Amino acid sequence: MSANDRGAMEGETADRLNLLGLSPTELQAEVGRLVGWVRWLQRQDVDVPTCWVVHGFVVRLLQALRLYHLSVASPFEAIAWWRSVLECMARPEVDRLRRHDADHGWTDLELDRGQVSEADVLVKFLTAQQAVEESR
Repeated sequence: MSANDRGAMEGETADRLNLLGLSPTELQAEVGRLVGWVRWLQRQDVDVPTCWVVHGFVVRLLQALRLYHLSVASPFEAIAWWRSVLECMARPEVDRLRRHDADHGWTDLELDRGQVSEADVLVKFLTAQQAVEESR
């Protein structure tokens, strides 16, 4: 990756890091990319809590890890990236989500069967957060 490409990506990354600052169209597109990436991460046997879409700190953490993943340019950076993913998903506050008993309005089985869309839930969640931010 050239210095120009990396510089352009860093600017783009900073814009995409704050999901609450995106327009509705940008938010929908970015959420689609994030949900797809999280599904890929789960296929790599990374245990992401099922209800990640309604926990803002996990959403922000996963978005940061996804953007970090996009910037990896060498095997050494890839190793550091994987270490970051595993450390982040092992954090006590993330681990607690795997066992908490909150009612989010859907079941894990409904998510697994595709009856509830992670992207739709996440867009609703982030749109509600945007409204709160704007009212302050």
